[in-house]
Amino acid sequence: MASIQKRVTRNGEAYVIVYYDLSGRRRSKTIYGTLEDAEAWSKSLEDRKYLRRIKNNDGNYIHRPEKVMLSIAFDEYLHSVSSNKAATTIKIEKWVFRAFLASRDDMPLSAITLKLMEAYVADRINFYGISPVSIGIEIRTLKAFFNHQIKYGLMERNPTAGLKLPKVAKKKIRFLSQDEIEEFLGAIDNPDYHDLFVTYLNTGARHNELLKESFTWKDVDLKGRRIHLTGKGSSGYVPMNDVVHEILSRRKKSGFKVPFPMDYNYLYKKFKQYMEKAGIENVTLHDLRKTFGSLLIAQKVDIYRVSKLLRHSSVTVTESHYVDILDSDLEDTVKKLDTLFDFKETANKSD
Repeated sequence: MASIQKRVTRNGEAYVIVYYDLSGRRRSKTIYGTLEDAEAWSKSLEDRKYLRRIKNNDGNYIHRPEKVMLSIAFDEYLHSVSSNKAATTIKIEKWVFRAFLASRDDMPLSAITLKLMEAYVADRINFYGISPVSIGIEIRTLKAFFNHQIKYGLMERNPTAGLKLPKVAKKKIRFLSQDEIEEFLGAIDNPDYHDLFVTYLNTGARHNELLKESFTWKDVDLKGRRIHLTGKGSSGYVPMNDVVHEILSRRKKSGFKVPFPMDYNYLYKKFKQYMEKAGIENVTLHDLRKTFGSLLIAQKVDIYRVSKLLRHSSVTVTESHYVDILDSDLEDTVKKLDTLFDFKETANKSD
């Protein structure tokens, strides 16, 4: 049974629920509300655990997949993984689960098959016009969910195995040129947003990794000149250059509770507004991260170091994103041999 403890936090009174998940790991959940709210959450947790683990006559636990409905499994999954994932990731997962449930009636996990998943993908493409990229995100999210169910014995096979997805057209990398960077920064009329966008360009951070939900002063090591970034299921340190060090030092002295207390939705609107003002087209907020990588490659930084700074899972991922730039760099490198082999001069001497 979970324990409930009252706490006073900087956000007010709260109740901390300490419990153990299905794998035996100790977890905690903070409820800002009444004791009754906390007790209700604790009871719902026990109900979900009971649905997943039922004792037989000899006292051993058995699994009853046919008794666990999809909606219940979605709910339990989100509670199980929420403490290990970024808020934006959980938001995406909730959106995917809602879309999947809306496409059909609730059903037992055991009823989900490859054929059903194929019909779901076809429906999303043909009826809703969902892009191949979005389809890929949905299926990867559902695949992780199904693997979670397999782990606890509630499914025998992942129904996405063998599922064919629509091909994603290769998109040429878009990054800002030096002139575009100057035009963009010159269009920003708010010093706070200027600091934030300059920090994006100098760290290669993903859009959510510098915002208040993921980035606090605990993630800033001014003395060690590095920041800790968390996002997309991973975390790691990125060194600060002088530009970022000056920005964060100044903002900390100014008394900001977090380095950048901006809301993503409003941030994105401001980004589009500044880009329009600067006359720059076809650029997304994520392209600032790509610009960071492109600038490093343009400065002849080794691709392995670029990959490490971008915190990609492998250097192969980095190469796939910047293949056009790397190919161009190879052409320029080979042209340098022209100075060693001057064929015109050789031909004249032979005459």
